[in-house]
Formats: sequence, C-alpha cells, structure tokens
Amino acid sequence: MQRVVDVVVIMAPFIKIFFISLSFCFIFYTKIFAGTCHIKPHKPIISFSGPISTALFQLGLYKDPHLKGILSFHQFVEGEFSGKIFLGGIYLSKREVQELQKGSVVFYDASQNLKKLLESEKEKLTIQEIDTRNRDSLELANEALNKLTDFLDNCEEQLKAMKIKYQQLVEKIQSASILKQNIFFFMGEITANAYPEYLVGDDLFIKYLMQQSKMNKKFIGLPYLPWSAKNLRENPDALKMGLVSRLNGRKGKILDFELEEIDKNSNRWNLYHPGILVPGAFQLEVASFVLNHFGKK
Repeated sequence: MQRVVDVVVIMAPFIKIFFISLSFCFIFYTKIFAGTCHIKPHKPIISFSGPISTALFQLGLYKDPHLKGILSFHQFVEGEFSGKIFLGGIYLSKREVQELQKGSVVFYDASQNLKKLLESEKEKLTIQEIDTRNRDSLELANEALNKLTDFLDNCEEQLKAMKIKYQQLVEKIQSASILKQNIFFFMGEITANAYPEYLVGDDLFIKYLMQQSKMNKKFIGLPYLPWSAKNLRENPDALKMGLVSRLNGRKGKILDFELEEIDKNSNRWNLYHPGILVPGAFQLEVASFVLNHFGKK
C-alpha cells in the first residue's frame, strides 16, 4: 500500500502538468475554432440541395466536421469533402434516411419523393426545402446563403463577400454582349459521332441568359427536351455545346472550366465543370463564362 502511495506522490507533478497542458490545448483549439467560419456543432448539416452544397463549398465549409453528408454530384473538388457521400439523389432509400444522424439539419431541393421520405423522420431532423423550379440564379444563390445563416457561426464576413461576388457576376453578365449565334446546349458530352439525348432549354444558366436578354428565347417553358434532326437542320449555323459535369473536369484537381472544341468544321464544343448542372451560384459563373467566350465582340 505504501508503495502505491509513493508512486502516486512521484507521479502527481507529471499528472498535474499533463492536465494543465491538456487545458491549454483545449483553450487554444476553442479560440481558433471560435474565430473561424464554421457550422454550429449542435446543428450538423446534410445537404441534398444543389444551391446549399454550392454555398457551403464556396464558404470553405466542405472540410467542416459538422457537414455530415452531400450528394455524389456535389463533389466539386477531389478530396475536399471526407464525410458521407449519398448516391441516390431524389431516390434515396428509406433506410438511408432512417440512418441520418439525429438532430441534423437536412436541406433538399423540392421533390415529392424526397419530401415524403424526410418527413417520415421529422421528429429527429430539421428539414429545410429549397424550391429550385423556375427560379432566378441570383435569387437561388442568395437564398442559399440566407437559409444557412442560422446554422453557421462567425461567417458574417464570408457571407457578405459571397453576396458581393454574386452581384459582381450579375453586373458582368448584364454588361456583356449578347451571344453572337444560336447555341444548342446538350445535357452531356458530345462525341465525334453522337449527341446526348436531351437539350437543356428553359433551365439553369440558360434560363438566366434568356431572362437577361442575352440569347434567343427559344425554349421558354421547356426545361429539358429531346432534340431532333429537324432542330439542327433549321439552324445550320448554330453552335452545339455539350454541358458536362465531371469531378475535376477532364484533367486537373481544381474547380475550373474546360472548353473543348470537338472539330472546327461543325461548330461543336464541350464545356466541362463539376457544378455545371447544379442549380445555384455556379450558374452565374457558367453564364459569365459562356458570354465571355461566345458573345459578340
């Protein structure tokens, strides 16, 4: 018994130093964490919403440990997010929804299927719907930031900076020249021998360009539609562009646009960007990029 007491007496100073050091580490970590933009720890976020995922990414919160899950097509840069990746989109399984962490704030883009699934777990989740249908890209981008405000700490400066950036993009779009020719935008990659099945009509950045009178209002009311040979025959000089959402584009590990000319004789291009088909703030960037490259000089 005396030996045990002696050991305790000898170890006491070391134990005291250990706990003091631990306390300093905790205080230091708390101060650093408190001084950065972050998700509130007691309100972890799961995003099934394009505008929300885009906003979180642009705010630098994809590495935040309290962002618990995103959809697979919301991976904008490889390795940026290390939480749970959901593959199902609007077709998530009931089991996946039942396994969502209690107390989570779940954002989703309006969908009857997903709404029904999530509301079956409304006792344990905070559910936030984002209606992306027939919405202006700037309006959606700002709404995403506003919706996130209550679930973030110390992000006031970042939120303000993002709204300024969005407004600057809008002003750049408004001052740009209109597109110099008709463009058919295809949902997917154009190859040497084939076009994707669908055209993008009155949706995404194309809807915004039409709202700003920067392109021909050809497909109002039709978000997506199958193309036909007749479309192309009636517009022989039209440019054809494939919109391709691909992680890291085709080459690098940065979030950037890649424009590929398929051949010089048929006016066919592919435009690559990981967020090109995601509603929200990225659509302002796509609109600006397209006008910059294909607007009248």
